[in-house]
Amino acid sequence: MHPTQVRILPAPPMAGANERRPTTISLPPLPEAAPHLLRVLEGAVIDFPAPVLHPDAQRWAATCWPDPTQPGGWGRAMWWPSPYHRGYVPVALDYADIVEFGADIPIRTQRTTRWVPVRWYGMVIERSRERIVVHGPHPSPHAANGIAVELCDSLAYHRISIEH
Repeated sequence: MHPTQVRILPAPPMAGANERRPTTISLPPLPEAAPHLLRVLEGAVIDFPAPVLHPDAQRWAATCWPDPTQPGGWGRAMWWPSPYHRGYVPVALDYADIVEFGADIPIRTQRTTRWVPVRWYGMVIERSRERIVVHGPHPSPHAANGIAVELCDSLAYHRISIEH
């Protein structure tokens, strides 16, 4: 499900006899894809670009690649939580790789909990000891991968034209 879609949840307990609370969660729309600077401290990416403000959200970051044998057609190498309890240590990360920043936000109603997914996909365009620059957000890993393939093809074309 795309992060900008509105999700319908069961109605929470009624506040009054004729009064109901809202039963939907509104997530901000995806902004235009652009480069985002993510800071690295002690080897861990400490910035989390997905719009998640809920303290109980279960967050993660991962490097993704096309893999038709996996659910959704994408394999993931989950980044390790930082040993300093802040951020994630990238795993298997290189130029033009696809990254996913995700969270599941718990919404509790009566005795049940529903999880609202938030996903942010991007493509690595620069990496150093102090930072990672990611182009995103893209609506899906497929969209980010399409941009990555175009970029790599363009770079290969320019490299060949310079050599000849």
